[in-house]
Amino acid sequence: MRSEKKTIEKMTVGFGALTLLFFLMNAFLPWDGWFSFFITVATTFYHFAVRLLVGAVTRNHCRNLIRAESRWFLPHQRENRLYEALGVKQWKNRMPTYFPKDFSLKEHTPEEVVQNMCIAEVGHEINVICSFLPLLYSLCQPRLRGEWYIFVITGILALGADVPFILIQRYNRPRMLRLQAAWEKRKKKEGEKNYAVEL
Repeated sequence: MRSEKKTIEKMTVGFGALTLLFFLMNAFLPWDGWFSFFITVATTFYHFAVRLLVGAVTRNHCRNLIRAESRWFLPHQRENRLYEALGVKQWKNRMPTYFPKDFSLKEHTPEEVVQNMCIAEVGHEINVICSFLPLLYSLCQPRLRGEWYIFVITGILALGADVPFILIQRYNRPRMLRLQAAWEKRKKKEGEKNYAVEL
């Protein structure tokens, strides 16, 4: 897995700068088209920024709130048909990740990796919800209603950026849970062996 941390941060800064630029152009240059450009880049900036924010919050402040044994994270048999239909196995290893070390067994125990997978899944699921908040906001603002298609398009694109990562986490988790069970079993045996030696 390759890290896209710097790329995402640079794109966030870039769209932030473009948002400011088109805001000024819309304010001082007499052309109605600037407003559409401003809304487009501002919404794109929102999607990048909110993903950085959600990722930071879930990773650093929600660790104790997310339980890997929760029913929400349990694998379902019906999911396997979906994964096969979408060919998840073929493309999952080509996808980037923001923090590759979070899923490395060289850096963490299987239990910790499972926990990190659940945290990542929750972050992407929150992002999915956030993808359409600008659309809901636009419907409440008379001036933005005419630009509704911008919010629909950017929302769908943002949705498409997060759903694959949710699928990957859920696809990989059963294998990691089996590895965790084997690791705990071996750890227990080693503990019993050491206890017997002490006796």
